[in-house]
Amino acid sequence: MGKVILGCKGVSFSYNGKKVLEGVDVAIKSGEVVSICGPNGSGKTTLLRVLNGVLEPKKGKVQLDGKDLTALKPRDVAKVMAMVPQESHFEFDFTVEEVVSMGRTPHQGLLSFTNPEDRRSVERAMEITEVLKMRSKSINRLSGGEKQRAVVARALAQEPQLMLLDEPVSNLDIKHQFKTMKMLHKLNKKNGLALVMVLHDLQMAADNSDRLILMRGGRVVANGSPSAVLTRKNIKKVFGVDAVVTGGKCPQVVIKGVSD
Repeated sequence: MGKVILGCKGVSFSYNGKKVLEGVDVAIKSGEVVSICGPNGSGKTTLLRVLNGVLEPKKGKVQLDGKDLTALKPRDVAKVMAMVPQESHFEFDFTVEEVVSMGRTPHQGLLSFTNPEDRRSVERAMEITEVLKMRSKSINRLSGGEKQRAVVARALAQEPQLMLLDEPVSNLDIKHQFKTMKMLHKLNKKNGLALVMVLHDLQMAADNSDRLILMRGGRVVANGSPSAVLTRKNIKKVFGVDAVVTGGKCPQVVIKGVSD
């Protein structure tokens, strides 16, 4: 893995006086795949939004490529980091190509127009995500899996070094979950794109990540390789369930029941 490209130190955040994150330290290296796991309300999505700069921490700081995130212009942040939300809503019937082209905005001046480099980036992003054949379709008429691929294509068109994804497969059927994870794995291996994903499925996280961050109650409970993090003790502590964990580098997790 390369250098630390995104990180936070001592980060805390509250909603209406209620602590959602407390004392969180995270470091993401270039080219690695990190999954954030934990029960509902553990602070996973809030952490992703803090790392992306959508939310500003009450305490602590976030750095992107060694620079304070709050000191950077949104355009400069978007050239390095892209966000794929859990759900995307479009008020207008943009075509897929128009949606993907929005990813080029950070690279364009205030009055500049699409140039050959922009078009190449958009074409490449649509080809990688397999939405090229539906470029003229309305984004609002796509299936859930197709729409998700188009939104990932928009993020790719930004040409980022890092992509944050909030539950990228939660609304997809098993087939499209597999296809989406395979596509993300390919982007990481062939393009060196660092990925930070919020995932509910522990097995999926174990199978597709270099490192896992396990959260509960706004705190990081465990942070390390899948085999180090996904232990019976950690799973019981965080999720309140009994599990059988087998295997080495890529552990196999079988949930056996609810803990007393």
